[in-house]
Amino acid sequence: MSYREYAQDQAMNGLLWPPAQPPGQPLSAEQRQEIDDVLYLAKDAVSQAVAAKSAEEFSAIMSKGANNLHDMLTRVRQLDGANAQALGLTTEAAQAYANYARAQMAQNKFAETYRLVLEGQNFEHTRELLRLRQDVCRRSPAICAGE
Repeated sequence: MSYREYAQDQAMNGLLWPPAQPPGQPLSAEQRQEIDDVLYLAKDAVSQAVAAKSAEEFSAIMSKGANNLHDMLTRVRQLDGANAQALGLTTEAAQAYANYARAQMAQNKFAETYRLVLEGQNFEHTRELLRLRQDVCRRSPAICAGE
């Protein structure tokens, strides 16, 4: 992987989420309570996803199903872009995707690995997800032909 590829991938992180700045106005009590409630559910979602029995179940919990983790973190980050718990859960989600994708790669499930990598990059572009993506493209170029 070249430095240029890594820098481009990292630049994508700036496009995924609003700037991590505290809100311009103090949050109302209702907004703070909403953030607390959503973060409670988000932590539970990460635990459920890690224990998922299939890639489909994992994806549903993380980014595709109703009340998925991505939507929850988006809501928190809209209210408070600098929320440390939301930022930490975003990174944790990307790592969970990398772990799950790596397990799929070990089984030579390249299409599934690629799908998981792309979903994970909706949370955060990490060096590990980039490497997995490049590995899939190297080992199964047809999967990445549309890039």
